[in-house]
Amino acid sequence: MATVYDALKRASAQQYSGEAQTDELEDESLLELYLWYANEGFRRIWRQMDPIGPIDPATRNPEVVRMECPQLYRDTSLDEYDPRVFDALADYVTWRMLGTGNLNKQQRGEWYYARFVETLGRIPKHANWQLYNQIMGSGFVGVWDW
Repeated sequence: MATVYDALKRASAQQYSGEAQTDELEDESLLELYLWYANEGFRRIWRQMDPIGPIDPATRNPEVVRMECPQLYRDTSLDEYDPRVFDALADYVTWRMLGTGNLNKQQRGEWYYARFVETLGRIPKHANWQLYNQIMGSGFVGVWDW
C-alpha cells in the first residue's frame, strides 16, 4: 500500500541523493511542514484531475458534481488514485524540500519541478467520465472515448 508517508520517504531519498532521512520524517515539526508541502502539491494534482462525483443512478441526475480535494495525512493511502499521482507528489515535495536550501540545491530542485509538471500533464482528467457515460445512456457513449 502506497501512503503519503511513503511519498515523503521517496522525496527525502531524492533530496539526499539515495537514502531517506527517516529521523527527519519522525521530527514532528518537519513532518508537519512536509505534510503541508504534500497537501499543496496534491491540490495542484487534484485540479489537474478535476474529478467528478458519482452520479445517482436512481435519479440519473445530469448535474456534474466536482469533488472537493481531500486533506492528506501521514498514513493516507494513495492506492485509489492513478499511480502517476504518487510519482508527481514525491517530485513536488522534493522540489519544495530543495527549494529552501542554497542555490545549488534550488537548481537541483528545478529538475524535480519540471518532472512534476511533465507527470501532471499525463494524469488523466475526469477519471470517471466512463462511469458517467454508462449511467447517462447512449447519448454520451463514445463521445469522450476516442
